[in-house]
Amino acid sequence: MQHLTFILAILLTWTIQCIGQNKTTKEGLNVGKWTDEYELAYGKFTETGFYKIIPLNIYETIRPLGDNIFEVKFKGSSTLLFFSGRQGNNISVKDSIWQTVDSVGKIYKTENWVQGLNLWTKYFDGNGNMTNYDYEDFENDTSFYLTYKNNQLYKKAFYPPDNKNQQTEIFYPDNNLVIPNAEPSFYCKFGDMAVNVFQLKLSCKKDLTINSVSSSSGNIQVTFPFNSVPYKLTKADTAIFNLIFTPTPTSFTDDDTITIVTSEENVLPYKIYCSLRASHIDGSNVESLRACLKFFV
Repeated sequence: MQHLTFILAILLTWTIQCIGQNKTTKEGLNVGKWTDEYELAYGKFTETGFYKIIPLNIYETIRPLGDNIFEVKFKGSSTLLFFSGRQGNNISVKDSIWQTVDSVGKIYKTENWVQGLNLWTKYFDGNGNMTNYDYEDFENDTSFYLTYKNNQLYKKAFYPPDNKNQQTEIFYPDNNLVIPNAEPSFYCKFGDMAVNVFQLKLSCKKDLTINSVSSSSGNIQVTFPFNSVPYKLTKADTAIFNLIFTPTPTSFTDDDTITIVTSEENVLPYKIYCSLRASHIDGSNVESLRACLKFFV
């Protein structure tokens, strides 16, 4: 009897929840708790949160951007207002923490919405570790995009208010070692005697020692200051490590990871993620190649 009562209680609770979700007003505006499902190329997802009906004129609108988006003024910023439906001056907007899970129930995304404005969004990998954190600083009219790798803050990117076309990137902003560019790109032609060299300029906020700098493949060779490590780096120094890209057709890969190990305690190795391109021909030697082909013909 107790088992039957328990089952009936669960069914009753589930029924109440279903009745209480996905409500609309007589004007067709979403209100209250909602659960939506959608599918992307990489899987199916379910998102849950709350809708609220607010008057549109609480914002100073700049212009419409599609059927359900307005650009509005808010504090010191111009930002986007999203809504699911409109009836006269009333709009239905997200207004709560919204959770998105994948098809097996693992957290994929968490968003904070306040009256149709997205304050922040956090993304997670399959193990529940945060990979990205995007948030708005409305007072200073700036959007921030944080990237996490190996459970630590890897990159902080933002567009300064005085130049919205130029993104600023800071790598390992919470760490001691200063790396201006942790995502360099390389390109060369196979067999070209001219090498592609990237100067990795390292400095630090507090004195440390660089114990090793290594490449994950044979495509990039690392040369050190004074040709030796460990290398003691002080706050007044800038150490230049040359990364030399010299691939062969048999060794070439699309990427390479440079690993920097320091003397810091409880600090993971620093990773520099290199993107690589190489070719046998390009615009600089295609004419001579055509001439050779004509000769043989």
